[in-house]
Amino acid sequence: MLWVELDPAEIPGTVRTFAPAKPTLELSLSPNPATETAVLSVTLTDGSNVAVEIFDMMGSRVYQNNLPTTTGQQTLAIPVKQLLTGTYWVRVTDGKNYGITKLLVTK
Repeated sequence: MLWVELDPAEIPGTVRTFAPAKPTLELSLSPNPATETAVLSVTLTDGSNVAVEIFDMMGSRVYQNNLPTTTGQQTLAIPVKQLLTGTYWVRVTDGKNYGITKLLVTK
């Protein structure tokens, strides 16, 4: 008797699954929903360049800014008055880590 162990990834025609990395930065927004300004708070662990981006539900970037490249608790006042009423995604990245949260804008 011959016993062979196969890795499913090595079998032609098999489907591989993709598991995206989980967010590693904790973000908070207040107030949420916001009408004029939302305050973003994030604790940074890496002193790299930090980008703050807001995307609409179609995936278009509608806002971009940078935070100071220091570690620890950082806050940023984000003007949302120019955004249309709706739901947006706020993403913060520092090169190695990222965080994402939902922002609601009302008028």
